[in-house]
Amino acid sequence: MFDWLTLEWIMENLEMIVIVMFIALGVLMLFPILITFEFKKLEKEE
Repeated sequence: MFDWLTLEWIMENLEMIVIVMFIALGVLMLFPILITFEFKKLEKEE
């Protein structure tokens, strides 16, 4: 099933793997920031 997932393949594509992981990390960090702004808006309305 994962025959293509070898150490050689990982070493050849390490840059892309790291870039994708940083993009995913950025997206995950964005959601708590957006939620914080939404809660601050709700506090001001009350």
